[in-house]
Amino acid sequence: MPKGINFAYTGVSVVSDEVAEIFNHHPQTIAFGSSTTANTFEVGSSDLKDLENATWAGNGRFLMEDGVFKVETRISRVVASTDMD
Repeated sequence: MPKGINFAYTGVSVVSDEVAEIFNHHPQTIAFGSSTTANTFEVGSSDLKDLENATWAGNGRFLMEDGVFKVETRISRVVASTDMD
């Protein structure tokens, strides 16, 4: 496998008038939190295998700028709680 990173996600988005406006090509930016995502990585380098083996969650937003539809996402690595040990 080539040394690269493939990033993929699945998610759920709120359905609102703001979201509908973007899909009707009206320029705007929706605040973060309009979608929740589960993220995965596939890597070609053994140095990056931790990315593949971790659990990732995120939230995102939609943008329509200059006629271009965009999705921005912020992701975080999920870590196990140790406060009850």
